[in-house]
Amino acid sequence: MSARSKIGRKQEAVIAALLTERTLADAAAKAGIGEATLQRWLRDKAFVKAFRAARRDLLESALTALQATTGEAIDALKRNLRCGHGGTEVKAASTVLSTIFKTVEFIDGTAILDEVDELNQETRTIHDSLRAEIRKQVLAEIEKEGKPR
Repeated sequence: MSARSKIGRKQEAVIAALLTERTLADAAAKAGIGEATLQRWLRDKAFVKAFRAARRDLLESALTALQATTGEAIDALKRNLRCGHGGTEVKAASTVLSTIFKTVEFIDGTAILDEVDELNQETRTIHDSLRAEIRKQVLAEIEKEGKPR
């Protein structure tokens, strides 16, 4: 079940407004709700999860569009690395290096988050199993003696 399936149509409309409007007040007005309602929804885990998923989808779409221009951007940086203007060459070199470092950090960060998510799921599974086992033992003890020890 996706994050968005746990929220209503009105909340979906608010998420769309949050992604397009400049302020929370504008987003609330566009969606036809009060700011207090929006503030309350922003404290709701399911709503925040759906909003983050929608924002991530939007950013991934934007990144995909930008990736189409990568070759041109690299060509421009290469030209500017040897353009004969010291300031421009330094800026181009700085941009290349900064982009490389940010990309590596992003890739590494994404991998770490994936591992954390996997560990969280494993922990939840273990927790649920232990809880079920303890419940089973307590119920067996209640049936055996009529009361827990």
